[in-house]
Amino acid sequence: MESNEPNRSCRKLLIVDDSPEMRGLLRRLLSETFAEIRECADGDQAIAAFDDQRPDYVLMDIAMPGRDGLSATACILARNPAARIFIVSQHDAAPFHAAAAQAGAYGFVSKTDLQPLREYFRLEQFRTGAPSSDGAGAREGTNPPINNGKPRANDCNTQPGKL
Repeated sequence: MESNEPNRSCRKLLIVDDSPEMRGLLRRLLSETFAEIRECADGDQAIAAFDDQRPDYVLMDIAMPGRDGLSATACILARNPAARIFIVSQHDAAPFHAAAAQAGAYGFVSKTDLQPLREYFRLEQFRTGAPSSDGAGAREGTNPPINNGKPRANDCNTQPGKL
């Protein structure tokens, strides 16, 4: 008997935000979509957690103590070019979108409206089934990256200037 329920058995998510409340909100919003959700509070923790967990997706804040989210995004992508990292930020102005694209982010979602994020994961899950847990994320064609094919930043040792 086939089920209409999505297969989430190997789907892993990493949530990176310095606000425990925001991490909790994102966890609750996506708990039915992912089998495993891990949280951390800054960019350095995100890099280590990504290397350890190899999540299918990462939700990354921009402004955090220590290494910021854009620098951590660039670093993760330098080591793992297939990583799918969505920037989730309260900073919704065009310069932040451009900085996220330059860092190589797969997408950008404003904290003021998280519904598109939930819809993306729900549609991607039903359309493609659960992706492999090798860190590759969505299959080709599910959603184009916001960087439009431009080269990604690739230096883990430098932190981009704060916007």
